[in-house]
Amino acid sequence: MQKSILFFVFSFLFIAPPGFVQAQILDDSTKQVYGTSTTRFITEKDWLGDSTAWRSLDTTVRGFHRYHPVRRSHYLLQDLGHNLGTATQPLFPQLPGAIGRHYGWDVYAPYVVQAEEVKYFDTKSPFTHFYYALGGRGQQIAELEFSRNITPLWNFGFLYRRTNTFRQFAATGNRNEDAILEQYNFVLHMSRRSKNGRYRFLAHYAHFNAPMQEYGGILMDEDDTPDSLYQYAEEGAQLLGASSWQTQNRYYLYHDYRLDSLFQLYHRGFYLRRRDRYHDDKVPDNPQTGFYGTLPSDKISDDVIYRELYNEAGIKGAAKAFRYRLFYRNRLYDLRFGWDNDSTQGNLVLKPRMEHHIGGALRLRKERMDVYAEGTYRLGSDYLLRASLRLPWFEASAQSSYVSPTWQQQYYWGSTGYWHNDFSPVFGNRLEAGIPVRLKRQRLHPFVRLVQASSWVYFQKDSEGRVQPRQTEALQAMGQLGVKTHWQWKYLHWQNELYLSRDLGEQSVWRFPEVFWFTSLFYERDLFKGNMQLCVGVDGRYQSAYEAYAYSPLHKVFYLADEYALRSYFVADLYANIKVKQLRAAIQFTHVNQNMAPPPFNGYQVTPYYAGMRRTLSLVLSWMFFE
Repeated sequence: MQKSILFFVFSFLFIAPPGFVQAQILDDSTKQVYGTSTTRFITEKDWLGDSTAWRSLDTTVRGFHRYHPVRRSHYLLQDLGHNLGTATQPLFPQLPGAIGRHYGWDVYAPYVVQAEEVKYFDTKSPFTHFYYALGGRGQQIAELEFSRNITPLWNFGFLYRRTNTFRQFAATGNRNEDAILEQYNFVLHMSRRSKNGRYRFLAHYAHFNAPMQEYGGILMDEDDTPDSLYQYAEEGAQLLGASSWQTQNRYYLYHDYRLDSLFQLYHRGFYLRRRDRYHDDKVPDNPQTGFYGTLPSDKISDDVIYRELYNEAGIKGAAKAFRYRLFYRNRLYDLRFGWDNDSTQGNLVLKPRMEHHIGGALRLRKERMDVYAEGTYRLGSDYLLRASLRLPWFEASAQSSYVSPTWQQQYYWGSTGYWHNDFSPVFGNRLEAGIPVRLKRQRLHPFVRLVQASSWVYFQKDSEGRVQPRQTEALQAMGQLGVKTHWQWKYLHWQNELYLSRDLGEQSVWRFPEVFWFTSLFYERDLFKGNMQLCVGVDGRYQSAYEAYAYSPLHKVFYLADEYALRSYFVADLYANIKVKQLRAAIQFTHVNQNMAPPPFNGYQVTPYYAGMRRTLSLVLSWMFFE
């Protein structure tokens, strides 16, 4: 698949005839005048929300060094700490964002190009973007993005991204054996508008491929403690021959037709196919005895396939400051399980199921006020309500939901056993309010947040050591006080995010740090009469000790373990970013404070048995071309 994608990419780049695109823009002196100002893009969300504003390319130098999705989130994701592309979940509890019974198995979501993230361009000349991140310790991201207008109203483009990484502990020195992950994203997209502007069309195909060598975390020897797992290459692994593989294929379509400004018809739909596999034929040889719990045999080979056909049709429009949308949607999906553990082989197909949803959204936007409300109802079951208010001096948002558990939580048949649950929907509420204060060179945004849920579904080991889903009727609740600040003095900037969280639940199964702080101190200015931009600084992150969720590679899920508390720790990263014309570059020194304190304070973990990234030198490059 990857070879076919690469062949297509380079064939189109270098073989396509010059006349296939519109002519370049030249001024009277034949000087090229196209660039970032003549290349723009939109997303499906823009057209769905009836916005006609095109977006500009991101050419900022601030924050450019954060190539890792976890760092771009300001560390508000829990991952496996030491590598690109590993499993993730939100650091703080999140309520479901969509109604209906969804697939689950979502630990790779930050690495997948989601439908709402696909960019549809309008270019006056062929646009090419090369992005490369050499993260050190064998980490690498290589990305190629290309787009060109076939006609002034018809655009075509693609995105190809490859992420690979090497193991940071239990390393053998053999690059073939130490290469544990290769992730591929490929997106082929196009957009078209009619001459009169009434009809608009967006479509894309997206492919995600993530094979992974699983090693289950660091092996803890008899003389080890949780604070002695920072020898990296010298540490052992808990698993020897385990591997997992996730693939996703999505065919997506959006189009609308404008009758007038008040009435527009629209439709969007997609076909999605997802597959998750896990294989371990060396169970008896694994250094960590009983890693999977009690098993019926010495082999694990599981396969899950999910297919979904989604359609949504509705009417939307705008009248002065009001925008509205009303819709009907249906989802048709099925699920297949296959397994082979030597003693038994089989497959199980759940019959296709259909869901019907109705909903709507309303927005009132004025110069100093933005009010938004939306609601969705699944006939006979789920609902989701959201509302938000934004004023110059006050912001608030609320959500109430009643959402069915995922397929992963409800059904599973595999080599290690099965579960067939009848869990009730999860009921949740979320309230947030804040006061944004904007001065000439300072910004301050204190806020308060409350999240509550009942019938919460989580994962935990059973009496035989196997990870299983459970549902608790005890009320889960988190109260959070936070503040976001940005102080500036001349060219010096200091940004902060502070979260003070408290568990307010009964028999709580939520786990999160009570204190979390992200900070960035940097110097930013233009040099050489504005021909170069410079940003030099340090990022820092601190979180208090807490009993974090452990990770099960078999089920691709984080689970309640209570094995030991992760120690509080502060991580500092030094960086320098520059921009010269269309070229951006960054150099970063990750975990620069490693070994500045004696053991056991010379390292940290973000997930039990997974150490954080050690001191590493990283390079990042981005280069845009408009020819």
